[in-house]
Amino acid sequence: MITPLIMSTYLRTEKMKLSNINFRNWKNRLIERFFNTKDITVLKEVETALKKPTSLKERIFKPMRKTITVEELEKEQNYKPMTAEVFFKEVDAIGLNENIEELLKMLD
Repeated sequence: MITPLIMSTYLRTEKMKLSNINFRNWKNRLIERFFNTKDITVLKEVETALKKPTSLKERIFKPMRKTITVEELEKEQNYKPMTAEVFFKEVDAIGLNENIEELLKMLD
């Protein structure tokens, strides 16, 4: 007897096979067109596209530049320095009662 679970599993498997075949055919057609092209612009665009990061990790974590100045970083991040007055108002709002020395020891 074929249960609904068996049937749905079978259909999903067949669909995956079909999509894999379609995907493979699509890739083969693209490769064929790639080999037959004589347009250098197309080849360069394909090369550029293939060099782009594909994994989530590669898209999120960009490599750091070799050099960057503090001024460049401040400008890029639109950094606005905080005045001492604003800083102490925020400390008061937080209600920080511990001694600064004790807080620094907690960091060790």
